[in-house]
Amino acid sequence: MVEITRMETTSMTLFTNQKEVDRAIQAAVDQAEKCKGFRTHCVLCGCTPKPDQWSSQVENACMDCV
Repeated sequence: MVEITRMETTSMTLFTNQKEVDRAIQAAVDQAEKCKGFRTHCVLCGCTPKPDQWSSQVENACMDCV
């Protein structure tokens, strides 16, 4: 009969939790990569322009700033 000590049980639990943490971090990184090209705020003034109010001359800037 094999006995598992409390320390071994804790290390197994931490290992399982670490795997879950690693998966969650990787999912967050993947989501950030998907949204990388998505514009929400003007880099110059910080406003939130509507889709037709983005400047075509300066990337990630609104028409008011350009």
